[in-house]
Amino acid sequence: MIKELQLPQDKMDILSLVEKREGYDMLISGMANVTAWSQLRSGGRQGSSIADELIDFGHKTRWQKEVMAYSLHYYSQVKRDYKEFCEAFDDGVFKKHIERQHK
Repeated sequence: MIKELQLPQDKMDILSLVEKREGYDMLISGMANVTAWSQLRSGGRQGSSIADELIDFGHKTRWQKEVMAYSLHYYSQVKRDYKEFCEAFDDGVFKKHIERQHK
């Protein structure tokens, strides 16, 4: 019975959602809710903060500015890393590595 209720695939087509602004907003909001619910559900377990402490933290704004600054810095790092990865891929670095593993 449970098998019949399961979706055939456990994934979503994110590209079709983000093509429209409202789809993107819905996706981000849904993912944020799932993350928040899981944090609240685990509250107080194995030394983690209780739900009231998490709610108090969420009402503060200083951490939001710090996270935004960090994410902008990290965004630049990810772009540099991706560029380096693409160059290495184009140079065949990974192909050579895979061939060595299969010998």
